[in-house]
Amino acid sequence: MGSVVELNGVLSSSGKNLIKNLVMCFVEFVSSEDWAARKAAAEALIKIAGAEKYALSEYKSSCLKTFEAKRFDKVKAVRETMNQMIDAWKEIPDLSDEVLPPAESQLSSKGIRLNYVLS
Repeated sequence: MGSVVELNGVLSSSGKNLIKNLVMCFVEFVSSEDWAARKAAAEALIKIAGAEKYALSEYKSSCLKTFEAKRFDKVKAVRETMNQMIDAWKEIPDLSDEVLPPAESQLSSKGIRLNYVLS
């Protein structure tokens, strides 16, 4: 599952629809009956959170609710991965924060005004 996420530039160049579809797909697998599928989905969601932090703000709240409900998995390896995933997703900026990515925030701190809209 994580192979797609690991390819450099695939998520950012493919756009919002791919990210949304991957997130929704992996969130469904987090609720799977198969513990290996739950663990693989959680690992992929950790990678997505690291690679596309600023593109995931609109999904953060609803996903975290689902993840929190699944954090007490009966399989220890899955439970540990779920907790890592929750920590990774908590690092995603909230939609209300309107945080600029690092390169843009540096420009705006130099007096250049930027209008940034999370897409």
